[in-house]
Amino acid sequence: MKKSEENTIFKSLFQDNFSIMLLINPENGQIIEANKSACKFYGYSYNKITQLNINQINTLSKNEIKQNLENAVIAKQNKFIFKHKLSNGQIKDVEVHSGKINYFGKNVLYSTIYDITEKINAERKLQTVETKLSRFLNNFPGICFIKDTEHRYIFANKEYERIFNLPANWKNKTGTELNLHSPEIIKNFEQNDKIVLQNNKEIRIIEKVPIKNKLHHWLVIKFLLNNQNVKFVAGIGIDITQRVETEIELGKAKEKAEENDNLKTEFLNNLSHEIRTPMNAILGFASILKKQDITQEKRCKYSEIIQESGVQLLQIIEDILEFSELNTNQAKKSNENVYITQIFSDLRPIFQKKASAKNLIFQIKDNFSENEIFLFTDKLRLKNIVTKLIENALKFTDTGFIEIGYSLIDNNIEFYVKDTGIGINKNKQEKIFDCFSQEESSLTRKSGGLGLGLSIVKKNVELLNGKIYLKTEKGKGTTFFFTIPHKQINTEIINNTNNITTVKKRDNYTILIAEDEEINYFYIVTLLEDLNINFSFLHARNGKEAVRICENQENIDLILMDIKMPIMNGYQATREIKIRKPDLKIIAQTAFSTREDMEKAKNAGCDDFTTQILFV
Repeated sequence: MKKSEENTIFKSLFQDNFSIMLLINPENGQIIEANKSACKFYGYSYNKITQLNINQINTLSKNEIKQNLENAVIAKQNKFIFKHKLSNGQIKDVEVHSGKINYFGKNVLYSTIYDITEKINAERKLQTVETKLSRFLNNFPGICFIKDTEHRYIFANKEYERIFNLPANWKNKTGTELNLHSPEIIKNFEQNDKIVLQNNKEIRIIEKVPIKNKLHHWLVIKFLLNNQNVKFVAGIGIDITQRVETEIELGKAKEKAEENDNLKTEFLNNLSHEIRTPMNAILGFASILKKQDITQEKRCKYSEIIQESGVQLLQIIEDILEFSELNTNQAKKSNENVYITQIFSDLRPIFQKKASAKNLIFQIKDNFSENEIFLFTDKLRLKNIVTKLIENALKFTDTGFIEIGYSLIDNNIEFYVKDTGIGINKNKQEKIFDCFSQEESSLTRKSGGLGLGLSIVKKNVELLNGKIYLKTEKGKGTTFFFTIPHKQINTEIINNTNNITTVKKRDNYTILIAEDEEINYFYIVTLLEDLNINFSFLHARNGKEAVRICENQENIDLILMDIKMPIMNGYQATREIKIRKPDLKIIAQTAFSTREDMEKAKNAGCDDFTTQILFV
């Protein structure tokens, strides 16, 4: 074959290839050739892109780019992860494979580029979900563990470590190697693990373990987890020793104890299912996203599934954490003047959309006069109560409407949430607020949930010194009522609220973002730029730098203050800034969202508080 024919074939294979390809001069970084896919990806014409230097696309410094070019030439490294800038300024994460070839008598770098932006974003979301899941499991009031097919421990929560006194080097070791229990007990555990692995189904068992010379009974659910064709046995369990002892000693309490056991068992069954379903989706589609040959449309769809599964999993975690806080009497309440109409206004667009998705009508009855719509109570807990009652109504209503409202009765504000759903049988109404309880076990699988929602609602209502009750008829719907004491409110705050001055819209606003993580800073800027408002951004990488910028800049309109930063944290930075500029608005942002965190931010001088859930 003639050399000219070889060049023609090479150019055809290069130009028409679906992969993004560039030829680069390794001596100066000049782009010599670019195929059609490259022009389309970067948004340049062929003539324009072949006039560019790789320095104009790669976001690294010139020295770093030069070093990478040298590594590729000498074959020291041929795979790179970069951030490349498109013609429209958008930044993409790319994986580059480079190698030296001879092109018309010259040594050039032949680079194939893959867009891995969706993959990187999915991995970040997965990492965030895994962090939340670990936090949840370590706060779960029971034991959780994961073993491989050889019975080696891969994961154990803090409660498991504490109860069984695991040594520091327990990971990747079996129970026999750790000498956790007697050989007979360990053999029994491993036989149960094999049943799960061989039959590919979950089992419910009671495992007996001596702890400190006392035999404990553990109700355990074991189930299978799959990750990239690798099998694991996962287990969650609760100590039912006291229940067993009660059954033995008190025959009269047997029926009640069995009922509690069924509730706990149902809860464990639900919990294993509710966790496993989104986790399998997250792990499965995250693995698929690592493949290079899937379409962009599928990448977007899989990313949406991962995000939706993550939100579902986070809701489970939040319910468990809130239930644990309320059930252990650690919950605290705060009091403030609450504008009830505003709470309902905030909820309206959220639940109108959800109701419309089920062809339901969502309506709010608000007949109060302007002087009767304030309440002195805990705003967050009140909003949480109403939200969970509406979500419960949506879950069990297929046709008709959902209505919420409130009225003044004696010295109480009585709220209600009414639906035209399935209703509740009379013999189940007294137990509907119990922990882990739902009217029928079949509803758990049909409608989902852990059976904690109404229990959380009842405990929150009681924390606010209120009462809750319901009126229902099977097949005709349910109305939940709850009361909150109508205490005397601060009229001065009301007057100030009604006389808030209107701020004129300006052409430009300056926002200082105090954030030590570059990715989070870039993400916040991206979100704010989508608002189509002319913002100018300043970036402080720690609290001390934020204070210095505020001292030197007079035109800052708002500060988004990360709480956890090096050198000086957000709380201290806020205090120092407020001393110098008390009117400057500061919004605290953090990945942690406990009431204590909110109170600390408020005490430090922050004007508002938001969590970094946007980064999930």
